[in-house]
Amino acid sequence: MIDEDAIYEDALETWGVELQLNMMIEECAELIQAITYLKRGGDTEQLMEELADVIIMTRQMEKMFGHEQVGNAVQGKLQRLQRRLEKEEK
Repeated sequence: MIDEDAIYEDALETWGVELQLNMMIEECAELIQAITYLKRGGDTEQLMEELADVIIMTRQMEKMFGHEQVGNAVQGKLQRLQRRLEKEEK
């Protein structure tokens, strides 16, 4: 089993916060390109690869900025989404 936390810590120690923030930007841009490609009739393979990269970088960002802080932000966004969905159902 892969120890994700250890990998994220190693990446941060090796490349530092600034380079990892830049990598997050790059991976998000590549995901946008993959979504655009899919909408033009492309397959999902590229999308899955780029989505995996963004998920990994997102987890690393969570490690960098704090699990609790990110979790609180996610909960707030989910509550907002729930309210919007409830309004749509009415």
